[in-house]
Amino acid sequence: VDISKTRVEIPKGKKSDFITLYNKSSTEEFGFTVEVAKWIQRNGRDELITDNNVLIAPKTFVVEPQKYKNIRIMAQDYDKALKDFSYRLILTQISRKKINQEAVDNNKLKVNITMTLPIFFFSEKFKEANDVNVDIHFDENKQNLFIENKDINQYFFINNININEKEFVHNWYVLPGTTVSKKVGKVPNAKLYNIEIKTDRETITKQILNK
Repeated sequence: VDISKTRVEIPKGKKSDFITLYNKSSTEEFGFTVEVAKWIQRNGRDELITDNNVLIAPKTFVVEPQKYKNIRIMAQDYDKALKDFSYRLILTQISRKKINQEAVDNNKLKVNITMTLPIFFFSEKFKEANDVNVDIHFDENKQNLFIENKDINQYFFINNININEKEFVHNWYVLPGTTVSKKVGKVPNAKLYNIEIKTDRETITKQILNK
């Protein structure tokens, strides 16, 4: 299967969007169930919380070979969606046979794969990375890099980190109002640390003096 978007970014003033799921197989049909959870980061970890504010239609469907299905995403309480900002759409694949059995015995559903997509509700214009309010510092041993996103309605996605031309690969979302810690190993001692965080937007650049 193919999905039309790897993440859903809903701009200010818009309450809904959709994604399209394509079945590329010429012989096999695929069934899915869909749900949405509130997505937060706590202590550097992702957490999904049950939440019914973002509605999905359809919730269960089958995609025939070489066909597609549109999945509608809509905020029930728009102000709450703006405040929460980040959600995750969860697609769980099930077989057609098991879909037909669902009403008979829900415990016999066979789960095949699960895919999750980020959903973001923006309350202001999308910012480039260097416009996002970001604070960066090392721990005492210079082995952990702490990245704090001080913005209240902007995320960014880290692709890799460069410290004094030493590169560390990290793939991670940093949600609004959260701090993530990245292990970067021993960084050679220097009077000045030139840090580049390459994101899905632009590169965030910072200089930190070694005290």
